[in-house]
Amino acid sequence: MYLLQLKRVAIFRIRLKRFDSLISRMPQSQNHCTLLRDMP
Repeated sequence: MYLLQLKRVAIFRIRLKRFDSLISRMPQSQNHCTLLRDMP
């Protein structure tokens, strides 16, 4: 179980990093709309 949680955290962090780079590239006004649309 512990390893599974670690894996989840790692994946979550990678996704956050990817989101950050995407967001920093986009114009500020579009950020929130795109985030909300991409969220499951």
